Amino acid sequence: MHALLAQPFELLLGRRTYDIFAGHWPNVPADSPSRAIADSFNSVPKHVATHRADDLDWHNAMS
Repeated sequence: MHALLAQPFELLLGRRTYDIFAGHWPNVPADSPSRAIADSFNSVPKHVATHRADDLDWHNAMS
């Protein structure tokens, strides 16, 4: 999984998936085994299919 996430990528998310991911990945503790995945997801561009673009607060999220 780490090798896959080491490659350049961007996320394409629907609004519901964005809300789930944005509620979880930015809040992963530093000592969590999932921290490397969280760092990858938090840093990449995120494209969100939504009509409510005004509240995309997760870093690098755009509609």
